[in-house]
Amino acid sequence: SGGRGGATTGSGGSSSTAGTTGAGGATGVGGATGTAGTGGGTVVDQIQVAARCQPEMSAQEIKVTFEILNPGSVTKQLSDIKVRYYFSLTTPLPPTVYIDFAQKVPKEMVTSTVTTSYVELGFAPGTGSLAAFDNLIGTDQIQLRLGNYSTTTWNTSQDDDYSYKSCAGVTNTMAYADRTTMPGYYQGQLAWGSEPAQ
Repeated sequence: SGGRGGATTGSGGSSSTAGTTGAGGATGVGGATGTAGTGGGTVVDQIQVAARCQPEMSAQEIKVTFEILNPGSVTKQLSDIKVRYYFSLTTPLPPTVYIDFAQKVPKEMVTSTVTTSYVELGFAPGTGSLAAFDNLIGTDQIQLRLGNYSTTTWNTSQDDDYSYKSCAGVTNTMAYADRTTMPGYYQGQLAWGSEPAQ
């Protein structure tokens, strides 16, 4: 925080006693202006990932329908955004990534990085942008399918997949809800949700 300023006026001098008018006291010198405080750390402008619940799929594939929104204060290029979907595989073989449908984003512009614990989706340069304060439409729906069809025991249960959300108890299975277990990144920094504990 800034330093505290000094007093602004000095005290006046006292009057003389022999009928002679006393000299006025000198005006006090104001204190030095305080130094401005140092700003805090960099704040990452957020993105938001929302998804529909997922019915149990086969042991050979994972499906999720999601959208990316921009509640932040600046327009964001999609090429600066990435989203991860985490899973725990029974047979640790990397999946093939399929974009079965994309409402507003050309499917061929979606990029992917594949591991045996997550898939990271991104967007090629020139895909487009998300307007500032767009927390209603964003990319609109993207239908992601991950699959490995070489074994029938690839992912025998999705319940232990970090990013999975069951439809059990969900009244409206077509509704989107915040999915903080699908972390999102903006310009390389975590800007939504959280990664699983190591």
